[in-house]
Amino acid sequence: MDVGGVKQRIAEFDARNGGNPVHMGNWWRYANGAVREVEPMGALIDPPGDEYDRLRNVLNYHRARLNHAVKDFDNLKERLMMSACDHGNGIDRLKELQSIVSERSKAVEDAKAKLAATDQGQAMERARQQDADNRQRATDFRGRVKEIRI
Repeated sequence: MDVGGVKQRIAEFDARNGGNPVHMGNWWRYANGAVREVEPMGALIDPPGDEYDRLRNVLNYHRARLNHAVKDFDNLKERLMMSACDHGNGIDRLKELQSIVSERSKAVEDAKAKLAATDQGQAMERARQQDADNRQRATDFRGRVKEIRI
C-alpha cells in the first residue's frame, strides 16, 4: 500500500477545502461543504455544485462542531460535579466551553437560515406549511364529525 500517496491525497484534499474538518459518523465534514470518508482510501467529495446540497453539508458541519462542543462541556461539567473542589482552572475552562457552545449554536442557526433562504428551502417550507394546514383541517373536520351525536 502506498501510505505516503494516501496521506498526500488527503493533505491535498484538506488544503483544497480549507482544512479543519470535523468528524461526524463515517465522514469528515468541511466548512465549505466538502466531505471525505473516515477510511483513508475512501471517497473525497468536493462541495456539491447545487447550492441547497452544499448548504445542507455546511449545516451538518456546524451541527457536528456543536455536538462536539456540547459533549466536551457536558463531560467537563460532570467531572467537576464529582470533584470536591476545583484543583486548577476547571470553572474557567467550563465557562470557555459554554462560550464555544453558544458560538457554535449561532453558527448552526445561521447555516439553517442560509439553507432556508434557498429556492429549494423555501419550497420545502411551503410544502411543510401546506402539510401542517392539511393535518389541522383534517383534525378540525374529525372534531366536528365527532361532536354530531344521535
